[in-house]
Amino acid sequence: MPGLDTLRGLAILSVLFYHGLYWGPALKPPAHSLAERISGFFVFGWLGVFLFFVLSGFLITGILLDSKEKPHYWRNFYIRRVLRILPIFVLVLVVIKIFCHATWLYVVVCLAYMANLAQMMHLGGFKYGVLWSLAVEEQFYLGWPWLARFLTRRHLAYTAAGIIVISPVLRWLSAASIVPLGDPHNMTWLIADNLAMGALLALMLRSRWAASGLSAGARQDCW
Repeated sequence: MPGLDTLRGLAILSVLFYHGLYWGPALKPPAHSLAERISGFFVFGWLGVFLFFVLSGFLITGILLDSKEKPHYWRNFYIRRVLRILPIFVLVLVVIKIFCHATWLYVVVCLAYMANLAQMMHLGGFKYGVLWSLAVEEQFYLGWPWLARFLTRRHLAYTAAGIIVISPVLRWLSAASIVPLGDPHNMTWLIADNLAMGALLALMLRSRWAASGLSAGARQDCW
């Protein structure tokens, strides 16, 4: 799907430019300079990560729905995820263990796909912060396939819609320090609405309503 690959490319560039040209006080350029104006252009580059989550929710839900009745549902899904992620992930953990003196406890937590929970668990020592987004993805991979397998499409859609409603409320409660639910920027339950939006879109495109619309469009093209 070339359109989705284009969106991926835009998301990648926005994150790269955000971290390379905007993020961090050490990168703050002189006031009113050309560098400051260029830097300010990428202030919203962090949204690229959340675009990735929407795309992931859309693509993964589509894969799960299309393979739901096929044999080896679990094996095919999880073997592909392991081969795509685990080798490079383990290499990254080896590097930060050897060269950045990460604790073994932190490495184990990351291997359990809970890197975004390290702060809540009050782990000391080195933390490789960017692993939070991988932890969110992996937690989604561990839970969503079960719902996709055992729920009907309608109930799965209700679940996704409920997450879209509830997650922003929880995020506000946490950001306002009313209920301590963790960092509102990287806790899975506080940003799961991004994944759910993609999942709901995948469900809508596979609904009878969408199918009838596509059929009508095909008939019109024939005429």
